[in-house]
Amino acid sequence: MAAQPAVGGSGDLKTHRQEVGGSPVVYAVHMGGSLDGINTRSPVGYRVFDQGFEPNVEVRIRNVGSVAVKNPRLRVDGRGGWRNIGEMVEAFSAGLTTDAEKARAAYEFQRKHRFHCSTYDGEVRDVVKMMNAYGYTLCFDDSKCLAQLWQALGLKTRRGWPYGHSVSEVFYDDAWHMLDGDEHCIFLLRDNQTIAGEEQLVRDPDLIKRTHAYGPLFGDTPMTDQATAGLFYYEGPRGGGWRETCEHTMDFDLRPGEAIAWRWGNRGRYHGFEDIGMWKGAITRVCNGYMEYSPDLEDLDQSRGVIFADMPVTGGGRNQIVTIPVRSAWPIVGGWIDVATNSPAELREVLILKAGEKEPRSIYKAEPGSGTGGGGEQPVRIDLDEQFPPASPACYEYRLLLSVVRGPCPPGACSIQPEPLKAFTLHSTLQMAWLAMPSLACGDNKVVYADDSERRSVVVEHAWAERDDATPPPAVPAARFPADGATAAGTKFVFEWETPEADEPIVDYMFELSDRPDMRWPLSSNFEKMISYTPQKGTASY
Repeated sequence: MAAQPAVGGSGDLKTHRQEVGGSPVVYAVHMGGSLDGINTRSPVGYRVFDQGFEPNVEVRIRNVGSVAVKNPRLRVDGRGGWRNIGEMVEAFSAGLTTDAEKARAAYEFQRKHRFHCSTYDGEVRDVVKMMNAYGYTLCFDDSKCLAQLWQALGLKTRRGWPYGHSVSEVFYDDAWHMLDGDEHCIFLLRDNQTIAGEEQLVRDPDLIKRTHAYGPLFGDTPMTDQATAGLFYYEGPRGGGWRETCEHTMDFDLRPGEAIAWRWGNRGRYHGFEDIGMWKGAITRVCNGYMEYSPDLEDLDQSRGVIFADMPVTGGGRNQIVTIPVRSAWPIVGGWIDVATNSPAELREVLILKAGEKEPRSIYKAEPGSGTGGGGEQPVRIDLDEQFPPASPACYEYRLLLSVVRGPCPPGACSIQPEPLKAFTLHSTLQMAWLAMPSLACGDNKVVYADDSERRSVVVEHAWAERDDATPPPAVPAARFPADGATAAGTKFVFEWETPEADEPIVDYMFELSDRPDMRWPLSSNFEKMISYTPQKGTASY
């Protein structure tokens, strides 16, 4: 697998266009080829995951109607669409009945949709923001997000007390249990079934030492396991939770002429107080989608999202002040605006007012008569990237104010003069989490579009590439030891399986062992391993 995925591959893009007039609407999209993001992705573990190929390029929802569309969203084969914490827990806990199962499902969901990285601000301590926009946490973020999921399930939580680390505990079956989503650890009691609580680990650190930490992408290193045990020694009073709560939702409106796009790959834009480049490969897992707003200004219904005002100009003429509000559910990290005016009007100034700021700031000025103000055939482009530096407060809402000036009109011609502003296209770059994207996979994909409006007219467009220059290997034919259905005596033996016949040599296996017939999660952290990270590397055994 390659560390830097090829997004979109090569050759002609495939597209699917879906006109939508109802909600919900279910439609199918077929992706050909043999490779996709799922079957070329390593397991998601502690470090940044690898992915060899990403066929998806863009999914866009555009409002082509005359009324705003409230909360448009997509789910592909049941993936994504985590609009709020309630929908999130409903999705991963469906069909589960016991508190123990629900608590474990929250842990599995959390750890398999994020990796270990941080830009050191509090944004990722809201689990809805983290899952949809960022996709990464450190332990002091992750423990809070996991606690939010448990609380949304109606379970009691409390903070842990390790040294130099952060964890949460959850209460079920009349006991506390510690599940570490950041380091991908659960520690079983001596019955090899019950997940231990932190107090039990302090009393019996061998429960930690016998468990490999950091998930399937880390080696089985006894010294690492010893070090993990050394974090847990606090014997004082326990209790208390975390202050951070989940308040964010992915709610937003699409105005007429506005589009939201999930786009794979990035243009280097992200939010964070520290350089994301300090985490190897992290920037490759940041997606820069966008919102694009380009209403028909001659259509009163479409232009209702824009505010127009006039100011007199000394010596005659007209100064049209145009206010364009933008609101996003994802953090806005850059963008640009293209502005065209009806000659001889000119774009004289652009100001920006971000949410939380008191006064607008000028970001563009043109000298009168300079010919650079967007009149005629060539619009003027104003880059907005510098207005959203990574280390500034996260921005979800802003306004642009355009000052478009037209001089005195010729005598008798004022009644037929066109409006000063002819058109604009405002592109707001967003930060989106890779594992929350509405991605297509090989074969038939069931796509569900939904919104909360009474009526709508939208178009959904998918764009992707296909590859069939490699074929995933077939499944393992059978177990060698223990045989299927057999019982193995003792605790010191080697799992072995038959090697499938494949076109190319198999270089790695993912091993999982579960006490559940549905294999929903592994029995313990020791039984979820990439074989290349174990002493059995290169063999069909563990």
